[in-house]
Amino acid sequence: MTVPAPRVAGRAGPPADVGHAPPPAPVTTGARRDAVASPPGGATRLAERALLGALLHRPARLADVQGWLRPHDFADPELGAVYSAMQDLHGRGLLQSVSEKALVGNDFSPATRNAVTRNILAVRDVLADRTGTGTARQSRLMTELYLAAPPSTTPHHAHYAERVLESSARRQIERWAVRTRSVAGSGRISGDLRAIQDLDRALSNGIRGPGSGIPLAEDPASLAPTVPPPALLVDRAEKRLIGDVLAGKRPDLITRFTPEDFTGSPAHAATWRSIRALAAASPPEPVDPVTVAWEGEVHADDHGQGLPPDELMDLARKSAPASENAVSIVVQAALHHHAQQASDALQSAARDRKRPLHEVRQTVDAVSAALRTTAERLAGAVPEGQSVIRRTLDGPPAVRNHPAPGADVSSRGRARR
Repeated sequence: MTVPAPRVAGRAGPPADVGHAPPPAPVTTGARRDAVASPPGGATRLAERALLGALLHRPARLADVQGWLRPHDFADPELGAVYSAMQDLHGRGLLQSVSEKALVGNDFSPATRNAVTRNILAVRDVLADRTGTGTARQSRLMTELYLAAPPSTTPHHAHYAERVLESSARRQIERWAVRTRSVAGSGRISGDLRAIQDLDRALSNGIRGPGSGIPLAEDPASLAPTVPPPALLVDRAEKRLIGDVLAGKRPDLITRFTPEDFTGSPAHAATWRSIRALAAASPPEPVDPVTVAWEGEVHADDHGQGLPPDELMDLARKSAPASENAVSIVVQAALHHHAQQASDALQSAARDRKRPLHEVRQTVDAVSAALRTTAERLAGAVPEGQSVIRRTLDGPPAVRNHPAPGADVSSRGRARR
């Protein structure tokens, strides 16, 4: 799968880069269990505690962050619950804020201690009521947050909130990466295509819509494994497609499939690359076992060895009149393969902490768009609820005749695709 240029441009700055979209509709397919989101690092945990500690000292600081930071942005659900309780209490005027001027340099003054203590007790009681677990655990947690607060002489709570938000966005992208592995493997091409289109729509709407953020992804633990068609079936199906094209029975497949769609063997992909190069020549050259074998040897150093010449001849000779079942198997295997590649690209981008978040968002958008474009090409614009097999039976393609090249046409030096 080739990732195109991003559809939208981003800009730096966490509040602008990461917004919040409604959770997308669930996709009822599965994912590999070995693709999991990485746990948050120690710096994320420290930033979350420092932020809440700073807000406990002066709840009025919530006005600086609550417009773009949500409770679910905290990696620790307990800390997210603390933030939610503080928002609720502050909104009802039940938390006390010492003035910024009085607070700076007076972290341990009686007025400061009394205000913070009242805030801690108020939040603790709300948490105890919500969870029904009593106050002991909440008391320990609130004490930890009080001790984690930075000195009031450095009230960088907004900066800590930005770090919390960035960490949240990267976690969501990793979850989307896990979910991407689930979108191909339903056993029906139309189902896989619909799942991929739904995924791209959810991501692009979140990234390009109001807030320009990463939408929430469902918990990867709720997704079941998916598998491609059996390797032996894929190998046979790919050879079937190659044989049909070499025999001139399915020239329409040449533009529908790319070498990257052939997952059964590198030799199959190299052979298909030779087929496409011959068909794309100007004027087009004949696509048959002889020309494909020749083309494959010419470019073997660049793209690897294709199928042996004798096997090419045998595939063309034994080719069946049609290859509907083979098309379906190759499409399903290719969709599964491209979904895994897209997942790897998303996960790699999310874990690259050196890349600015707006660049990561652009990568997410581009990868998602590329996967959708690839899926729509492979599905061959199959109408809703109609399989590739049915579509092929309804309208067999016309056979295309390949003219022989002129005396001055060389097989070398052509632009390859």
